[in-house]
Amino acid sequence: MSETTKDDDIDCRVASHLLSAAQDAPLPPNDERRLVEHLGVCSMCRHVQGQLGVLRDAVRQLGSS
Repeated sequence: MSETTKDDDIDCRVASHLLSAAQDAPLPPNDERRLVEHLGVCSMCRHVQGQLGVLRDAVRQLGSS
């Protein structure tokens, strides 16, 4: 595993954009890695990720009824 440089770090604003984009399509590998690293240290963004999952599941359920 390579050492993360400051250039690879993302903030919550970037993470929220990546979380949103990931709802529509798989992220490029580098973006996925950076997001996973951020989620590993940011409980607020993990909470947002969970809420997006709940919302996505609710929309799917509405679409299938």
